[in-house]
Amino acid sequence: MNRWGVSAIAAAVVVGVVTVVVALPGEAEVDPRAYPGSRPGFTLADLERISVMSVPECARTRLRYYIEPMFADSVAFDFVATPECVDQFFAGFGADATKPDFPEFRGRYVSASGVDWHLEPDARLEGFAQVLRGPQWDEQVDVYVDRSGEPHVYVKTITLG
Repeated sequence: MNRWGVSAIAAAVVVGVVTVVVALPGEAEVDPRAYPGSRPGFTLADLERISVMSVPECARTRLRYYIEPMFADSVAFDFVATPECVDQFFAGFGADATKPDFPEFRGRYVSASGVDWHLEPDARLEGFAQVLRGPQWDEQVDVYVDRSGEPHVYVKTITLG
């Protein structure tokens, strides 16, 4: 093989490698609101698409979320918001924030798939549990609200069936 043939092959290899490297997807941009270990590349919009839950605009600035990395069959999120925003959140899934299923109790932590929320010693929680119908599956939704200070809402859901 002559010198031109070797140069042509080398050039073709370089072009091929550059094409493959450029075509590979880059590292998914990580939403700073996602908890570590959350499904990579999935956003809050994906959470709302996967789950029957939706987050009102008033709760989005102080929110964190987690999406199960393997099957995305469970999600968890928490937010701090005004009492009015908490009421708006509850109204969004047809619940009454003034009628908890589990009236005030003390808790040290709330556990969800992939996330453990450690609470302040003086935390006073109210618990709400509901099964919500989704377009394809039902979801068990557990909501805990700490009203010992500024309201902090903890939500975990899991797909049933």
